[in-house]
Amino acid sequence: MKFRNREKTLQTKKAVTNQWILALTSWAMMPLIFLTLSFGVQIFLNFLYLGDVLKYLISGLGFLFLILTWWATLGAVIKNFKISTTQKQISNILLSINDPVIAYDDSFRVLFINAAAETLLGVSNQKITGQRITPEMNNIPEYGLLVKIMFPSLAPIVLRKQTSTFPQKMVLKLIDPKEMTLEVTTSQIFNDEHEVMGFLKIIKDKTQEESAARTQKDFITVAAHQLRTPLTGLNWAVDLLMKQEFGSLTNEQLTTVSQMKNALESLSLTVNNVLNIAQLEEGRFGFDFKDNDISDAVLTVLSSLEPAAKKRNIHLSFYRPDPPFTRFVFDIKRVETALQILVDNAIKYNIDNGEVRIKINKTTDNLYAEIRIEDTGIGIPNRELGKLFTKFFRANNAIKNQTEGTGLGLYIAKNIIDNHGGKITASSIEGRGSTFTFTLPLQENLIPPQTDFNS
Repeated sequence: MKFRNREKTLQTKKAVTNQWILALTSWAMMPLIFLTLSFGVQIFLNFLYLGDVLKYLISGLGFLFLILTWWATLGAVIKNFKISTTQKQISNILLSINDPVIAYDDSFRVLFINAAAETLLGVSNQKITGQRITPEMNNIPEYGLLVKIMFPSLAPIVLRKQTSTFPQKMVLKLIDPKEMTLEVTTSQIFNDEHEVMGFLKIIKDKTQEESAARTQKDFITVAAHQLRTPLTGLNWAVDLLMKQEFGSLTNEQLTTVSQMKNALESLSLTVNNVLNIAQLEEGRFGFDFKDNDISDAVLTVLSSLEPAAKKRNIHLSFYRPDPPFTRFVFDIKRVETALQILVDNAIKYNIDNGEVRIKINKTTDNLYAEIRIEDTGIGIPNRELGKLFTKFFRANNAIKNQTEGTGLGLYIAKNIIDNHGGKITASSIEGRGSTFTFTLPLQENLIPPQTDFNS
């Protein structure tokens, strides 16, 4: 967004009826009119006292000068008219925005606030325009909300933020003068030389949305916790039945109990996944970053999934890094969870007598460990690869192959890797297999700071 003159504010609400009349009759035109009259008098005097050649020469030069002067003036009028029109268009756009808008220069002097901002902040555009806002004004009740929006570090709680690039976005939770959640988007204002001359903040009131989301998450969390207790009891009872603690069972009865056991394990996994997602999204998942061996994490997961692989004659191969990795900082339990999800999927959606290969290498810049999980399974349709890590998504061919599933596993795995400062990607050829690759930083300073968003 560009403004020609940083001294002009966006306060004009009514367009002037005729900009040309205004420009041509303004006091700025008076020197030109005076100059024109002066030249006319001079030319008249020249005609009285000078010879014919000089008369015509002076007259021609005077006439040419007048033409050039008028031409330059007309150009300036047109230019000013365009600037004025552009400013009025910008002003009208800002005035028509339903969300609160605050424009201020690089010294935090307010240039403009629209009607929605007046309502939110409790101050008028006329009163606030031209004032320089400072953090010290936070103690003035009238300006407290405005100051917290312009200086977000003064807000009681920052729920989310993205400040690495413009437009910046922050979600603030405010307590005073009333409890509210605001999403503040900050964009830069440039002049014609593309120099930053100010900023524009657009504010969205997210109070109701955040409240509804919080209620939904709380309900899911409570429900999942309440399900855990009876599931534990049922699992314990089924284990006793399978061990035939209450007497011998027929083969048919053992088959039924085994099916019950599988169903309970599936339900327990779903409950745990729901709780994990709630904790991840609220910043309460908890990470324990310590020096660990990535090979140990892979071996633990392969050991736990070996029985499932044997049932379908699927061969598990682990290609250890050569030379072996030195220990580096990561949360081994969380990474094991991500690996468990990826390797379990590689087994579940594989073909009988297929293969799953786990390979560990370093990236070309030697800053990250790269873990690849390759399978010879059903693959993923190319058109669905982009949705793979979204919540509750399952590819169509996966649903046909395995009717059970929640579509939460890959979403959880991605969040775990993201919180480590790594990336996860997938490539696949439908009918020939898939490759999932994720990275983990080898240097602790590459792990992003863990922020607790729980209010």
